[in-house]
Amino acid sequence: MRSARPLILAGFVLMLAAIAAAAEEDAPSVAKQLELLKSDDAKVRYHAVLALRTMGPHAKKALGALIETLGDKSSSMRLAAASALGNIGPPAAGATGALVAALKDEKYYVRRSAAAALAKIGPGAAKAVGALTEALRDANILVRRFAAARDPRGAVRRRDNVASPESCSCRGDTPTGTSCPAPQPDVPSPEFGRDG
Repeated sequence: MRSARPLILAGFVLMLAAIAAAAEEDAPSVAKQLELLKSDDAKVRYHAVLALRTMGPHAKKALGALIETLGDKSSSMRLAAASALGNIGPPAAGATGALVAALKDEKYYVRRSAAAALAKIGPGAAKAVGALTEALRDANILVRRFAAARDPRGAVRRRDNVASPESCSCRGDTPTGTSCPAPQPDVPSPEFGRDG
C-alpha cells in the first residue's frame, strides 16, 4: 500500500504557491483602488474603500488615502475608512492620530468604528489610551462598549463605568443615571446624498 504523504505534501506546496501568487496580486489591486479613490463619483470611491477594507494588512500602502478619507463629508465614507484602517491592523499605527480625531465624529457609528480600529491596531496605538478612556463617557453605549473592550496595549479594560441596557435607569427620554445612554437612531444605509 502506497503512502498518501507525497500527495498531501504536493497539495500543501500547491496551496502555498497559490497564497504567494495572491499576495503578489494585492499590490496592483491596492494601486487600482487608490486610483478609484480619485474618482468624482462618490459610489466608486465608496466601493474602493470597501475593497481596501477586505484586503486587511495588504492594504497598508493605502494608509495615507484612508486617513484622508476619514475627513470625507460622507459619514458612510468615514465609517468605511475607519473600518479599513482597523482591518489593516498593526501596520496602520500611523493612523492613530486620525482615528483619535474620529472618536469625536458627529456620527456615533464612525466613533464606534474608530474605537474598534484602535483596538485592532494594538500596541502601536498606545497613545490613544487617553482618548479611548474619554470615549467611555460617550453618549452612545456602542461607542462606550467598543472603547471599553480592549485598550491598544492589549490589556482588557475595566467596564465599571459603562452602562449596559440591563442597568440603564432611563424612563423614556429623560435619563436618571449619570451614564445612561440616550436613544440612538439606526445606522443609515450607505446611500449617497442622504447624510452628506
